[in-house]
Amino acid sequence: MRIAICDDEIRFDEELQTILCAKEAACGLKLDIHIFTAAEDFLYEIEEMPPYDSVFLDIELGSENGIRIAEQLREKYPATLIAFITGYRQYIDDVFSVQPCGFIPKPIQPKRAVQVLETMIRLAGIVPVFEFSQNRNRYRILLKDVFYFMSDKRQIVIVGQAGEQRFYSKLDEVEAQVGKLSGSFVRISKSVMINLQYLVNLDQEKAVLANGTKWMEFRISPRYRQGVQSKFKAMWK
Repeated sequence: MRIAICDDEIRFDEELQTILCAKEAACGLKLDIHIFTAAEDFLYEIEEMPPYDSVFLDIELGSENGIRIAEQLREKYPATLIAFITGYRQYIDDVFSVQPCGFIPKPIQPKRAVQVLETMIRLAGIVPVFEFSQNRNRYRILLKDVFYFMSDKRQIVIVGQAGEQRFYSKLDEVEAQVGKLSGSFVRISKSVMINLQYLVNLDQEKAVLANGTKWMEFRISPRYRQGVQSKFKAMWK
């Protein structure tokens, strides 16, 4: 589990690192922990390096605001789990816009820090995440936020809550990878695989997905029709 701790007070960074490392064996995970005392260094890291699985983030980082940094982190890596560290209780109501999975008040209590770590480990295991590479960067996206995958020549197009993303692969390979993570996706043609969680209309020849005011209609190829109907019935049950 790749973890970042970002707090401008090194004593809190090291204290939290010690607490987490003490639970490493009990959790059955190797914890790869990186410490940042400057917000600028952490911001550079999340732009240039692979994403972190979990981030412990101080709300007050010198001239920077941890909540704003969390918003940038959530936009770029929606699957990264975030917990806040702060000595100021008044910030608790402000952090929920970035969906944190924990809150660690200062001074740090080992029991509370371990509880947050265990929550992160549990969430990391139950939230299906699709990973792909593009331009030497590694990306992770929540499958629940994906409307459909589409093959376009040698590229795969992901269309979802975050807009459109592309990477080089084959839809057969994506289908195999997604099938191990989620039961809500089904192939409807040679070039399209949809997320049945967004399905609003289905018949023998077409499937219609919707997200708010956005409607997406697809033709179901004859060879895939029986499989689509079976998958939908199974998911409905």
